[in-house]
Amino acid sequence: MTRRLEDGPAAVTCAMANNRPERKMRTRSGIAATSQLLHLGRVLTACLLSLTAGCGSASSYHGDGELLVLHRFPALAVKVSFAEFSMDKPMTVTYSIAGLPRLNYDYVVGLSMLDVPSDSGSWPPKTLRELRGSLRIELRDSGVAKRELIGGLNELYWMQLKGDYPLGIISSGPDRTAAFFEQGGGSSAGFDELSVSYAPPATPSKHRARIVIMSDIRRW
Repeated sequence: MTRRLEDGPAAVTCAMANNRPERKMRTRSGIAATSQLLHLGRVLTACLLSLTAGCGSASSYHGDGELLVLHRFPALAVKVSFAEFSMDKPMTVTYSIAGLPRLNYDYVVGLSMLDVPSDSGSWPPKTLRELRGSLRIELRDSGVAKRELIGGLNELYWMQLKGDYPLGIISSGPDRTAAFFEQGGGSSAGFDELSVSYAPPATPSKHRARIVIMSDIRRW
């Protein structure tokens, strides 16, 4: 009986060649599935760490201002906005921040400008660069000042926040990260008061602003 060539080794070779793309597709699908599982594992780990560290409870806050939950996943992030004020008058006020939740994020405290869009073409916009006046912020624990920030408005570092107002932080001096803090990190029991003093310039502006404490969510 005569055997045709296409029924022999050549046919087997063709079959193997035809299966190669399918194997590659299966390999790529396996890699993608593994990556998704690894990502899910990282997210679950962050959530577990958040829970075991006593984090994740926005309801613990019973201080002044309005607390807004920015997101709960992959970890809780919050923002506390205090009363709006006009920048043409001096202001001295002390806010309670009792129960500010301990989070996986650091907090940042600063000056939020309410009439300057954060999506300006050039950054920072001219309005922010021309601001004058001085700002003093104290973070306190049981009435004792633990951190003091003092700076001119023309020295503020402006954070451009998507979908939100610009946030100016005091970054002058040797410690440029002083406006960032942990709540109850390390040996600290946390801060429970925020004292703010604002002095307008000789020619005051009529911009509107407020003091804000929020989770620094840029690292996620």
